[in-house]
Amino acid sequence: MSFGLRIPGDGTGLASSTSTDQVTQLNRSEWGLGDKTKRRPREFILSPSTGTVRAMAEMHIQLTFCSNTVQDYNLALVLDVQSVGEEVLALPIKARCVVPDVVLKNPYLQFQHCFLGHPYEQSFELINDSDLPACYGLLPQPYEEDPALLYSSPHARGVIQPYSTEQIPVVLQAKTVGSLQETAHIAILGRQDPPLELLLSCVGQGPSVSVTAAKLNFGCIPVLTDVTRTFQLSNDSPIPARFFAQMLYSTMKFKAINGVKPSNAGLI
Repeated sequence: MSFGLRIPGDGTGLASSTSTDQVTQLNRSEWGLGDKTKRRPREFILSPSTGTVRAMAEMHIQLTFCSNTVQDYNLALVLDVQSVGEEVLALPIKARCVVPDVVLKNPYLQFQHCFLGHPYEQSFELINDSDLPACYGLLPQPYEEDPALLYSSPHARGVIQPYSTEQIPVVLQAKTVGSLQETAHIAILGRQDPPLELLLSCVGQGPSVSVTAAKLNFGCIPVLTDVTRTFQLSNDSPIPARFFAQMLYSTMKFKAINGVKPSNAGLI
């Protein structure tokens, strides 16, 4: 008996994606399921879908279902027999696809004071209280030419097991001084509602530089004689500090020492 198996009502688009695909393939940008602007994905895989059963024999058929559509399924697996007819037999298929309700425990992360360009890390919690695993993803930050804040995560995508909590780290970098805020979005695969929102906040600040002495006293010095005093700049921050020193409102005369101008700019 030569046969063919099919499921009328299955999608005609690309094969449906698994949570593993969504987590490991970083080029995937779609998180909502059942996009009406595209053809529905093929969600059933028959192995084999065609073949020949020898006389007085049997054959095992494997049916794999990966839903990408939030809905109730009421379909049938039908059997076509060559030279006999179509839909000779029908096996009902019933299923229901749902998305776990994932909760963001704290929608606000305060990083306090952050030195410019220095990475700071904190974590937020996603809670899955359902009996199904959930696939999450911290969406990439929208492109800006000169962003005030940059954020990312070394574990931006993953799967939260049933009745468990996942700690997701966020790395933040301030790019300008002042009070800064940015909203990050966390998508749950299949969730029809807007992504979860996480508010990131910090105060950007430049390097902390101190001087060993607030005053340089040259005392009584003879005219037309070079007298040198030194002072030290200290950078007490985890980022480099560029400095430029100059005299303000000075009536004194200065000249080069040994033909070399004193250094008044640099990096510490």
